[in-house]
This record gives sequence, C-alpha cells and structure tokens, in this order.
Amino acid sequence: MAFASSSRAVYSRPIKKFDNSKVLVDDKPTYANEPPKNLPHQYQNGSPFDKVNKVGVSRPFNRETETHSKHHRGKSNFDNIRSECLRRRILYEDPDFPAKDSSIYYSRTLPYRIEWKRPYEISATYRLKPNFFVDTLDSASRFDVNQGELGDCWVLSAIACLTSPDHRELFRRVVPADQGFQDGWYAGIFRFNFWHFGKWVEVVVDDRLPTYRDQLVFIHSNQSNEFWAALLEKAYAKLYGSYEALKSGNVGDALSDFTGGVSEYYTLRGQKANYPKALVNILFKALDRQSLIGCGINLPPDGRSQTMPDGLVTGHAYSVTDLREILLMSDSGEIPITLIRVRNPWGYKIEWRGRWGEKSREWNSIPEIEREKMGLIFRDEGEFWMEFGDFLQKYDTLEICNLTPDAPVEMPKQWHTAEFHHRWVRGFSAGGRPSNQDTHWSNPQFSVTLSDRDEDGDNVCSLVIQLMQKDGRKLKQFGKKNQHIGFFVYQTVYLCTFRDVDEIPEKSDTPLPQHPPDKEREEQFKRFFYAVSGEDMEVTPYELQQTLNEASRKDQHHRNTSIDTCKKFVSLLDTELLGKIGYTEFLYLWNLLKSWKRIYFQYDTDNIGSFSCFELRRALGAAGFTINNSSMQALVFKYSNEKCHIDFDGFLSCLSKLTKLFNDFNNMKQNGQITLCIDQDMPGGSCANFKD
Repeated sequence: MAFASSSRAVYSRPIKKFDNSKVLVDDKPTYANEPPKNLPHQYQNGSPFDKVNKVGVSRPFNRETETHSKHHRGKSNFDNIRSECLRRRILYEDPDFPAKDSSIYYSRTLPYRIEWKRPYEISATYRLKPNFFVDTLDSASRFDVNQGELGDCWVLSAIACLTSPDHRELFRRVVPADQGFQDGWYAGIFRFNFWHFGKWVEVVVDDRLPTYRDQLVFIHSNQSNEFWAALLEKAYAKLYGSYEALKSGNVGDALSDFTGGVSEYYTLRGQKANYPKALVNILFKALDRQSLIGCGINLPPDGRSQTMPDGLVTGHAYSVTDLREILLMSDSGEIPITLIRVRNPWGYKIEWRGRWGEKSREWNSIPEIEREKMGLIFRDEGEFWMEFGDFLQKYDTLEICNLTPDAPVEMPKQWHTAEFHHRWVRGFSAGGRPSNQDTHWSNPQFSVTLSDRDEDGDNVCSLVIQLMQKDGRKLKQFGKKNQHIGFFVYQTVYLCTFRDVDEIPEKSDTPLPQHPPDKEREEQFKRFFYAVSGEDMEVTPYELQQTLNEASRKDQHHRNTSIDTCKKFVSLLDTELLGKIGYTEFLYLWNLLKSWKRIYFQYDTDNIGSFSCFELRRALGAAGFTINNSSMQALVFKYSNEKCHIDFDGFLSCLSKLTKLFNDFNNMKQNGQITLCIDQDMPGGSCANFKD
C-alpha cells in the first residue's frame, strides 16, 4: 500500500529584482482571443441555433489584459473541441463528466429528479439572455453568489477571496474571460484552470448544469442569468470526480487550487485556538506579499446563517484587505491601536456596528482628512474597519494563502518556494510517528537552510510548510478515506538548500571471516567440496541448493533456498559463464554466505525467520552497500512478502543481485560512462549514470 503526498515550503528573503520564473503584470492591452465574427449559421444537435439565439445571445465580452493572455493564449484541447463543435454545428457534451446522477453523488441517490439544463434554457425561464458575467468582469467583485445545497462553503469562501479587486489577475487565471454565449463563439463548452499538485491544469466542461424546477441546485449567482460561478464549480467538481467530492473541506485547500499558493490556517476562538502571539506581524508580512487572507464565523448549532446584532454574519466568508497601527492622543499620552480592514464580498451594507465601524464614535472622532493620512480608507463596497482585539473575539477562523513568485500579481516583497513530491510506502517509507523508534527514521526527509533574515528587523526568517495528500478527495468515491498524515521539524546543522535527503549508491569492501591457517581444517573443507561437486570437481546451482538446504535444516526457522537464488550465487563467481564454479570460487562463496547469514540473524531480533523491511537498509549497510531511496523501494517491492518482511532466501537473493551489479559496474567503469540499474522494471527502480 502506498499513497502519495507533496510538500511545499515558502520562505521569506529580500528580493532586489524579479526572478526569471515570475509573471510580470503589464497593463498594455491585447486583443488576441476575441471571438470570431460572422461565422456561418449554427445548429444545436441538428436544431437551428436561431431558437437558442432568441434567448441566448449576450453582449460582446471585454478585451483581455496582456497578463491574462499570457496564461490563456494558444491552442489547447478547448480550442480544438470548440472549433470542431462549431464546424459540426453542435453543442459540446463532455464524455468524461456526463450529465448523469453519478457525476453528482456517489454515496447516495438523489431525493428528487435532477434535470441537466444549459444556461440558455435556464435563462429562458426568466425571459433573459445567458451571460458568463452580467455587465462586465467587474461584477464578479461584488460576489453576489450563493452556496446551494452541496455543502461546499469552503469553495465559496475561496472564490470570495479571489474576487477581491487586488487579486483580479488571479481570478482571470482561474476563470478566463475570453468565453461566453456570443453568437459565433458559443459551442456549449467552457474552460477553467486549477493548480493541481504541482502544475496548472485546464479543465474543460460542457455547460449542462444540474437543476430542479428550473433552479440551479448548487453554487449560483443571485443574477438568474449569470453562470460563471456555476460553471466554475462544475469544473472543480470534475477535477475531483463528482460534486459530492466537494462536500466539506478547508478554505486553504481551495485557495491553493485556485492560486498555486501555500496556505496556513489559524483557529482564533475556543479551546482549539492556535494563533501565535506574532499574528499581527504575520498579517503585515502577508499583506506586503499580496497574500489572500480569508476569515469567517462558524455557523451556530442549528446550521443556519444569521446576521448578528453587531452586523457580522455567521457562516459567511470575509476577507482581510489591510492592517494599520495608529497612535491616538489621550490625556495619558499616545495610545497604540491596531486596526484591521475586513471586506464583506456581498458588497452591500451589512457591516460591523462595533468599535471603529463607519458610524461609531471612534471612527467619527477623527476628521476624514486625518483618517486618510493614517490610511484608514475604503476602496470597495463592503469594507469596514475594526479593532484587532475585537476581530480576534468575533471571528473563528483565519486563512492565509501565500502567493508563489509566478503569481500574476505585482508584489514588492515575495516568497521563495521549494516543492517536493514523495510517498509513504508500506514497509519502506511509512515509518509512523516518533514513538515508533525503530521505523520513524524511514519516513521521507527533506532538509532546508534559512540563511536570510526577513527585512522587518525581527532577526528571523519566516517559513511556511504545507503538506498535501494527493487525490484523497478524488478517491472518496472508491471508498478510500484520507490517511492521517503530518510532519515534524527538527533542528539540524546548516545545509545549503532544500533537498531530498538521499544517498549515492556505492559498495564498500567488507572483510570476510578469516581463520588462522589450519591444514586439517583445509583438508576437511576440500573433502566437503568433493562430496558436493562429484567427479567433475565443479558445483552447479542444483548441487549448491541441495547442500545449502541440508546445511541449514537444523535451523529453527529453516526454509529451503530457492534454485533462482542459487543460480545467482553461481553467476556471481562464474567468470567463464559455464554455469558452475570450482573449488576456489566455492570456498569464497561459502565464507561470503556465512557472513551474510550472521548479518541476517543480527537483524532477525525476534528469531521468527524474517525481519522487517525497514531493517533492510541497515542490513545492507552491514554488508557494505549504500542504496538510494528509489532503489531501496524497488528492492523492498521485489524481495519482501505480503507482511512486509524479508526471509532468509530473499535476503541472500537481494545481496547476490547487488553484489553482481556492483561487480559488473566496476568491471565496466573503465569504458567511460556507464549506467547502473537496480531493478529498473520494478516500481521505484532507478538507474544512475556514472563517469570517471
């Protein structure tokens, strides 16, 4: 059993210029992806499109910015499919995410009959034309979007953060604006982009949406003819296999999928509160780096969202847009106050009515001109200021998504990132918690050096580590649950940079057991050899097998040595390729096997006839072998049993294989560059190139 994970880290250091990998924002307009004009008359599944056009034509969409075009310019599956649909005059139907109940729920049947309808059909109910965005892309910043019946408020909260005016280019990267219901462009197909475990992927969907009584069932806009949000949710559901796969989750996970950033999560209230004392400093650094910051108030026990007397809404997504430290004069001198600006993405006036609210005594005690000098301004509808202490008392959760350098946002200060992909494999790298002292060390390990301090003068370097479990949400429909995972941070000596802790394969000479010269012992071994070899004075693999099994028959946990293992022993010393060995080779092999047997029983501490796969690395080390992780994984796969144990025959077979490989490697090394392969055909097997 194995399951994969990826770990990422961002660390702060001063940046003097942009890295080559960053996307620079440029406001120069481009008109590259505008829809074609005046295409031939279209048909929908054999029906004329004029029936659709009566309710389905929307206004021309807005032109893109240069930054957006960089992400979405050029041919893709989307372009090819849409062009083919236009040529054939049909509307696209997604074969990979069909309009069936199985695309919605996998664990239960629907309580009512779902109808899959296209936007033009839904809008026709209201005698309206469908739009991707009503009016313009700017309308998304108002975020009049409702959750629906799915229970994916974590997705909705992340989308709310993404629609902030500060992060419009991030929104454009996920939701390309160059699509809609325009005549000559619309073909029933839409595309969205998500960061998925290390890379950006384009998800293409058709526009058939689940409805009940002509109403969208899941995420939808308050505007009955606006469909970007519903289509975005459908694409996200396809990414993870079904709508139900989106039920319940963390806002930080969705923010990572929408931005490629690294998220951190804090609980602000209750017994599980875990925010650090330096939270204000963390928020200042996050805002300096254009991080997305979301916050929220948990739903009450009845599960219904409600507006509280102070103006805040439970079960609702807010975002943090600014933080200020000001000094107020009083009779006792200057009083420092930390204020935080929060945004209600709904945009209309359901806002904080407490201290420093827009109508509060504190707010109105400072003239407007002075407030502007202090930076206490509003940039968007729905923003309000509150004292940081009140913020901690009123909100339950805080999510910070730290953007990576390739984000299409201008950041005066940036994070540096490193990313690793690994897996826990039963019997090899699934070492468990520190309490498992014998195996904990086998867990995947990475080392990092923090060499540059933050520029804020606190003499430390900020580091954020995020551990992700791959495809856990997608595998829900197959009955698999997320594994309990975690990581530990240990202080070590300084190293150069992030790296996967691994070793270079090598073999060191280990002396075989030596006996003092003894004429009688030598003659005794010769008689033993003659008895094994017969008249031809050479030992075949079959003769060797019979001898080894007879010699070890008295061992408590004796198991016969296989003929394949014995063939490996003979080939190890059969330089003439005759399939048998003489006296000198047999003497060396016998002493070698006695040495390997002692090592084996040294690690079979329970005396059960086998040892744990986790001990294989140490046992091979005792025999003189240093093996890298990928090769070690291949060896475990090949030589272990179903209980992740290695018996005596498997251990001997493994050692003979390695010995043969390294002997051949040393013999061929004089030819220049050669390749050493350790079970390349096995999962995790590897090859390494060596040069003199």
